[in-house]
Amino acid sequence: MDRDMERSEKIILAIKQNGFITNDSATTYIHYKDEDRGIKKIDYKFEYPDEAIDLLTSLNLKCSAYNSNGENCTEDCENLNRWPVLKARNIRYQVLSFDRKDSI
Repeated sequence: MDRDMERSEKIILAIKQNGFITNDSATTYIHYKDEDRGIKKIDYKFEYPDEAIDLLTSLNLKCSAYNSNGENCTEDCENLNRWPVLKARNIRYQVLSFDRKDSI
């Protein structure tokens, strides 16, 4: 998440350098309070495309080391969760507002 905030800082700086101001902070984000709630309960129309699920669940099969020995090549691969994000605990977002310094 620190990396995301660093990106936000760069975006805010770039927008400020182009004539805008904001009181919003790069380190402020919004998250859902009930983090164990499924995304489908928040947005009942939410659907993962089957192609995305197939890709995520078979990522290790695309690794040349896995293909040659039939097992994951590092411990990290065994612990990597290859399922799509389905719970709200993984969702954080920022809403930033900007105003033009000199109104037109």
